[in-house]
Amino acid sequence: MSLLRGTGALHSPVLKIKPRLGGEFTCTLAKKEQPWISLLRFHVGSQAANQLSTAQNYRTILNETSINKLTDFLRELSDRAFPERTYALLGQSFLSHVSYYQLRDVAIAL
Repeated sequence: MSLLRGTGALHSPVLKIKPRLGGEFTCTLAKKEQPWISLLRFHVGSQAANQLSTAQNYRTILNETSINKLTDFLRELSDRAFPERTYALLGQSFLSHVSYYQLRDVAIAL
Protein backbone atom coordinates (compact mmCIF):
# COMPACT_ATOMS: atom_id res chain seq x y z
CA MET A 1 0.00 0.00 0.00
CA SER A 2 1.35 3.43 -0.90
CA LEU A 3 -0.04 6.95 -1.25
CA LEU A 4 -0.42 8.83 -4.53
CA ARG A 5 -2.10 12.12 -5.27
CA GLY A 6 -5.49 11.38 -6.79
CA THR A 7 -7.57 13.62 -8.99
CA GLY A 8 -7.88 16.17 -6.20
CA ALA A 9 -5.43 17.53 -3.67
CA LEU A 10 -5.93 14.52 -1.40
CA HIS A 11 -3.39 11.72 -1.36
CA SER A 12 -5.23 8.45 -1.87
CA PRO A 13 -4.00 4.99 -0.97
CA VAL A 14 -2.91 2.79 -3.85
CA LEU A 15 -3.29 -0.97 -3.59
CA LYS A 16 -0.46 -2.70 -5.44
CA ILE A 17 -1.02 -6.22 -6.73
CA LYS A 18 2.08 -8.18 -7.63
CA PRO A 19 3.01 -11.86 -7.60
CA ARG A 20 4.61 -13.33 -4.50
CA LEU A 21 6.69 -15.68 -6.63
CA GLY A 22 7.94 -15.02 -10.13
CA GLY A 23 8.13 -11.74 -11.95
CA GLU A 24 5.00 -11.48 -14.09
CA PHE A 25 1.42 -12.70 -14.36
CA THR A 26 -1.42 -12.60 -16.84
CA CYS A 27 -4.60 -10.69 -16.20
CA THR A 28 -7.85 -9.79 -17.91
CA LEU A 29 -8.84 -6.13 -18.13
CA ALA A 30 -12.03 -4.96 -19.84
CA LYS A 31 -12.77 -8.62 -20.70
CA LYS A 32 -9.56 -8.87 -22.75
CA GLU A 33 -6.51 -10.91 -21.88
CA GLN A 34 -3.54 -8.62 -21.41
CA PRO A 35 0.22 -9.19 -21.87
CA TRP A 36 2.26 -10.44 -18.97
CA ILE A 37 2.61 -7.72 -16.36
CA SER A 38 4.51 -7.42 -13.10
CA LEU A 39 2.29 -4.98 -11.19
CA LEU A 40 -1.25 -3.58 -11.10
CA ARG A 41 -2.17 -0.51 -9.06
CA PHE A 42 -5.62 0.63 -7.96
CA HIS A 43 -6.57 3.86 -6.21
CA VAL A 44 -8.51 2.97 -3.08
CA GLY A 45 -11.69 4.90 -2.23
CA SER A 46 -13.11 5.49 1.24
CA GLN A 47 -15.38 2.44 1.18
CA ALA A 48 -12.57 0.08 0.16
CA ALA A 49 -10.17 1.71 2.66
CA ASN A 50 -12.71 1.11 5.44
CA GLN A 51 -13.11 -2.52 4.45
CA LEU A 52 -9.36 -3.12 4.10
CA SER A 53 -8.58 -1.54 7.47
CA THR A 54 -11.35 -3.23 9.48
CA ALA A 55 -11.94 -6.71 7.99
CA GLN A 56 -9.75 -9.23 9.80
CA ASN A 57 -9.09 -11.36 6.69
CA TYR A 58 -7.56 -8.32 4.96
CA ARG A 59 -5.70 -7.06 8.03
CA THR A 60 -3.80 -10.35 8.22
CA ILE A 61 -2.24 -9.82 4.77
CA LEU A 62 -1.46 -6.09 5.16
CA ASN A 63 1.56 -4.93 7.10
CA GLU A 64 1.35 -2.35 9.88
CA THR A 65 2.57 0.48 7.64
CA SER A 66 -0.22 -0.20 5.13
CA ILE A 67 -2.87 -0.27 7.87
CA ASN A 68 -1.53 3.03 9.25
CA LYS A 69 -1.72 4.64 5.79
CA LEU A 70 -5.34 3.51 5.44
CA THR A 71 -6.18 4.83 8.90
CA ASP A 72 -4.51 8.20 8.17
CA PHE A 73 -6.38 8.44 4.85
CA LEU A 74 -9.73 7.79 6.55
CA ARG A 75 -8.92 10.27 9.32
CA GLU A 76 -8.06 12.94 6.73
CA LEU A 77 -11.34 12.28 4.92
CA SER A 78 -13.37 12.64 8.12
CA ASP A 79 -17.03 12.40 7.03
CA ARG A 80 -16.39 13.00 3.33
CA ALA A 81 -16.65 10.16 0.83
CA PHE A 82 -13.80 9.55 -1.58
CA PRO A 83 -15.17 7.84 -4.71
CA GLU A 84 -14.33 4.28 -5.59
CA ARG A 85 -12.62 3.81 -8.93
CA THR A 86 -13.19 0.86 -11.21
CA TYR A 87 -10.04 0.96 -13.28
CA ALA A 88 -6.42 -0.02 -12.89
CA LEU A 89 -3.50 2.38 -13.17
CA LEU A 90 -1.42 0.89 -15.96
CA GLY A 91 2.23 1.80 -15.90
CA GLN A 92 5.46 0.69 -17.47
CA SER A 93 4.85 -2.99 -16.70
CA PHE A 94 1.91 -2.86 -19.13
CA LEU A 95 3.01 -0.19 -21.57
CA SER A 96 6.34 -1.92 -22.24
CA HIS A 97 4.39 -4.77 -23.91
CA VAL A 98 2.12 -2.68 -26.15
CA SER A 99 2.31 0.14 -28.68
CA TYR A 100 1.00 3.28 -27.00
CA TYR A 101 -0.10 6.45 -28.76
CA GLN A 102 -1.54 9.64 -27.30
CA LEU A 103 -2.85 12.80 -28.91
CA ARG A 104 -4.15 15.39 -26.45
CA ASP A 105 -6.70 13.59 -24.25
CA VAL A 106 -7.05 10.46 -26.42
CA ALA A 107 -4.79 7.47 -25.75
CA ILE A 108 -4.65 4.13 -27.57
CA ALA A 109 -2.73 1.01 -26.57
CA LEU A 110 -2.42 -1.75 -29.18
